[in-house]
Amino acid sequence: MVHNFAGGADGAHPFAGVIRDPDGNLYGTTGRGGNVAACPGKPAARAGCGVVYKLDSANNYTVLYTFTGADGRFPYAGVIRDSAGNLYGTTLFGGATDHGVIYKLDTTGQETVLYSFSGGDDGGNPYAGVVRDSAGNFYGTARNGGAAQFGVLYKLDAAGNYSVLHSFTCGVNDGDYPETDLATDSAGNLYGTSQYCGARWRDLQAGYGRQLYGPIQLPRRVRRGRPLSGVTVDASGNLYGTTKNGGNTVACPGGSFAGPGCGVVYELDTANNYTVLYSFASGADCARSCGSVFRTTNGEIYGTTYRGGKKNVGVIFEIMPQ
Repeated sequence: MVHNFAGGADGAHPFAGVIRDPDGNLYGTTGRGGNVAACPGKPAARAGCGVVYKLDSANNYTVLYTFTGADGRFPYAGVIRDSAGNLYGTTLFGGATDHGVIYKLDTTGQETVLYSFSGGDDGGNPYAGVVRDSAGNFYGTARNGGAAQFGVLYKLDAAGNYSVLHSFTCGVNDGDYPETDLATDSAGNLYGTSQYCGARWRDLQAGYGRQLYGPIQLPRRVRRGRPLSGVTVDASGNLYGTTKNGGNTVACPGGSFAGPGCGVVYELDTANNYTVLYSFASGADCARSCGSVFRTTNGEIYGTTYRGGKKNVGVIFEIMPQ
């Protein structure tokens, strides 16, 4: 254990993971905590608008920035870092209309709001962070807003110009309410997930569809998968991810409102062939993954579940290549 959050000025409830710079320093965010007085109006248990922090290679913890509301509020997503050491991220709320912001934090601790969402056609309330291409353009998703109010996929270019690349409609070749970080491949294509809708949605009373940003549809047997995480792309362009539900309903008969099954780890290859690499069972095996997976160059896959294990509070798992 290298740091225990106290829930005060140092932050509380880190929803996102961390990134690491070449010197071994870690950077991340907490969704709550920070300056309680500067972020009023919230219950004591949720006080504070959140912070951006650094944990250096000697395990010294420093708050780099504390949000106060107009500059952003509740950063659920983590940060990315450019070669100059500037950090970039999003907040779920805050900004000009309290629908979230895209922000930059420079190496001196100066925060700049790069874009403030309105909650209208431009989207609002980004749970996910941003990815950045070699030209300095940012891409991300906002869960709400858009032309149909089902969320958007957006671009913020290096000059600060904002545009909606796609407005989700919950249609046949579409999804809705995107909440997960995007992944990119070497060609600059973007990949992500949505929890609901898609081609299988409207013909199933209790079904849950999932598809990529694009016309790639998962098969019917995982219609209740509900991917709460994004995808990982390997060097060949194959995608890997997890679902919260679906899979082996015999080994995991009890389910949440989304349906039975403890979820799966899946692969979607470049020809759009879908393969279940592992189907979780209930009990000590593990159950219900909500996080993204990490795949090594040797093919091992690592991830976590939030249920299952000896105490039913989750496990870290490894899947070996066949």
